[in-house]
Amino acid sequence: MEITEISESDWEQAADLAVSCFINDLYFQKMIPEEQERKSELKKNFLDAVTYCGAENGAFGIKENGRLIAFILFFDYDRLNKSNPQQMSRFFGYDASGGSRFQLTHPTTVSDQRFIQLKAEECGVRTTYLLSLGVDEPYRRAGLATRLVRFVRESYPNHSLLSDISNPESIGLYKKQGFQIREMSENYYWVKGDPLLDSAGAENAEQIYLALPNEETLSAVFGNEQIAFETAEIFGYRVEKNSAGYSFLKEPSACCRAVIAPVSREQLFLYQKTICLANNTEEYRSGGGKNYFIYYRTYPYDNPVLYNGLLNEMLRTRQSEWSIIPDVYVSFPIEYSSISALQNAGQGKYDKTIAQLLDLLDFRTHFESGVPKQNSLPKNGSSFKERIRRYYLGKIKIVVAGETTPETYLTGGEEIGRPAFVDLILSVDRQSSCGVVSVASLSCPFLLSHFLDSIVRNQFTVKKDNGDTENFYEYLEREFQVLKRGTPKAFVTIPNKRGQIQNNELASLLFTETIYQQGENMGRVIDRDVVQIVENEHGMAQYEYAHGYAYSNIFVQISDTFPFEITNRIEFESITLFYIELLMFEESAIVTTSEKIVDFLSPDGGHTPNEVLSKTHQIFDEYSRTIEFWDIQVNYPSSKKSLAMLRNAFRIDEQLQRLERNQNQLQRVFDTQRDLLDRLDSSNLNYILLFFTLLQVLALLVPGIFTTGGIFTEQKILAYLFLAAGLFVYVKLKNRILARSVRGKRSWRKKNFEDKHQSD
Repeated sequence: MEITEISESDWEQAADLAVSCFINDLYFQKMIPEEQERKSELKKNFLDAVTYCGAENGAFGIKENGRLIAFILFFDYDRLNKSNPQQMSRFFGYDASGGSRFQLTHPTTVSDQRFIQLKAEECGVRTTYLLSLGVDEPYRRAGLATRLVRFVRESYPNHSLLSDISNPESIGLYKKQGFQIREMSENYYWVKGDPLLDSAGAENAEQIYLALPNEETLSAVFGNEQIAFETAEIFGYRVEKNSAGYSFLKEPSACCRAVIAPVSREQLFLYQKTICLANNTEEYRSGGGKNYFIYYRTYPYDNPVLYNGLLNEMLRTRQSEWSIIPDVYVSFPIEYSSISALQNAGQGKYDKTIAQLLDLLDFRTHFESGVPKQNSLPKNGSSFKERIRRYYLGKIKIVVAGETTPETYLTGGEEIGRPAFVDLILSVDRQSSCGVVSVASLSCPFLLSHFLDSIVRNQFTVKKDNGDTENFYEYLEREFQVLKRGTPKAFVTIPNKRGQIQNNELASLLFTETIYQQGENMGRVIDRDVVQIVENEHGMAQYEYAHGYAYSNIFVQISDTFPFEITNRIEFESITLFYIELLMFEESAIVTTSEKIVDFLSPDGGHTPNEVLSKTHQIFDEYSRTIEFWDIQVNYPSSKKSLAMLRNAFRIDEQLQRLERNQNQLQRVFDTQRDLLDRLDSSNLNYILLFFTLLQVLALLVPGIFTTGGIFTEQKILAYLFLAAGLFVYVKLKNRILARSVRGKRSWRKKNFEDKHQSD
């Protein structure tokens, strides 16, 4: 009896088997005391569970004579928690009647949502969650459940396996397999099995082994290099071919033939570059006495990769640059309009590598500054720790093209290489409109200098599904309603020895422009400031394992001890990426405020004095909300120095000077309008004198107003006219006094804001 995937045609049968296994479970009896209602509710719940798990390759079973006799349902917890909250609630939240499922199994002081969060903290990024396990009664105690649990662990050897169970009789099954058992309440347990294969230490392995789909892929990637290899049957994957080449696909019940080859670090990076890491997930497996890396495709891509005619032609003289295979992150300061729209844009999108990167950035946010603790109910909602939210916005296909010239203005530059996918990350400040969009490209599949050059000349291009291209900033505005606010900053990690990167190449990268080879128009960079930077052996690095260089819009770190395993290297990179993100929040705040001032001072403004006062107050009220990002105090002295050096290299102070100039211009407009108000207010004295004169005249005429004689008819008319004029003067005077009062209050608030900024 083999373990097979439960097909869609068997989902109904699996749900019926689950109902029969759990109809008398104590947990469900407490939840729904009436048996018929319980049976109906269980059928709906298990059919929903089988449908979801089946669609995610997480529903398997054992059959006898075509009938399902055992089943297991499982899923990737982190993926579900971050990409499908509705399904997560159906599994772990409220039942159909609105009642809480968990109130039966844990203290009422813990909410359902908090319980889900606790599970997420327990699970981490790499956790498989065992949702349900059942065996038909006649076949129990025959080892079928043990086989199914072992099957899941072996299919995901890099994952922990976690479950919550309410059947004490099944505890022995998990104890035999080395699970940790924790009793949460009466007859309710958490069980956790650690990963069977942990890749920690792989960085120090004497030999790196790589699994490839076949010999054809080996020769396509490494050419004529003589690489010894062995073939092996590996379980849990199948091989698929399309126009992009051969790829592994993860399928727990499958088996395929693979090539296992020893490779160097450089060869491993080349393979990652060739398959485009954005489309693949890395796993660490064991077989045939060897531990090896395997990359399986998780995002569809049917087009040929890397090379086209122009790139092949360019590589005749650019092999030195092509051998550089860096990780590249480009951060764009932006202004967003709706955080709910961004949350919706991120729904349903998930990538295992980026999920881990976001978790690492969240970790840095909470533990790099202040007291390292994270409360469920923060005491200081204004702290930047509580204000930053990060979202994964999915993948976009990027094309790198040559610079647009007058001759190619209408058609654009020619594409250099094939389009490739990158990942989009968004970080926002909840209390202002500031944010940062980051593009992540691991083992970047482009010519590095051309990739950077396209960004600095604002010709970064998105390839749409219909084949058309669109400027990246137009794409952001159309898709996510965010606007560019500042200059993008690149963070590049090069896994080479410093001596392998020529000074003229590094200088061109610091200028974020194309590396010009001999014979081309511009040649070597000879700028004094840049030459001085690149001639320093370690640059701004603080530890000897790396070399760091920053100038204007880029930070480049070079290290031949750079980890090759993705999990370790994004942890290594997340530190610097976090620092750059903080600086981009500051730049976003500065440029957004400056842009608003410039827009307000545009020639067609025609603003009234009160509008100037109101708009000034609004602009600086929004800017004051970003004070938290101006001088963030991080814990480590080395971190403080890193931030200071990057801030200086990125010339944030120049942005502040431009903002100050715009502020001064706004101040001049404010002063002019204030002088106008003062001149207008001086006329109030005349109104007051007129008002008192009218009162004196009225005092003389009042006796005649209330008489009935005709001799006073003209006086009555005259009195009424004076009374109307007096009321008019009173209203005008009152409005001016109120306007002056509002102006005074706003000026006082502005002064307080400036005083606070100076004291901070």
